[in-house]
Amino acid sequence: MIQLTYKYPSPAYGENWNRRRFAIFKSVGYICQNCGNYAKGELELHHLKPYKISKDNSAQNLAPVCRGCHKRIHKEYLEKIGVL
Repeated sequence: MIQLTYKYPSPAYGENWNRRRFAIFKSVGYICQNCGNYAKGELELHHLKPYKISKDNSAQNLAPVCRGCHKRIHKEYLEKIGVL
């Protein structure tokens, strides 16, 4: 069994955040929902509606994506709103 370690959870996400994250990763077979690559150990959850605005950690607002895609998604968003 692979031991995955993360800098999470953020206290705002709740005490069962890691368990919920791993359940979502497993439910998609550790496949990035953006590029389609197998990414076990590299998956992160992207909030479709930003958490700061929505406070929504439901599975419907979370997309499992690999680290590379997650960085690209946020970079594109920041470029779109004129921060970058």
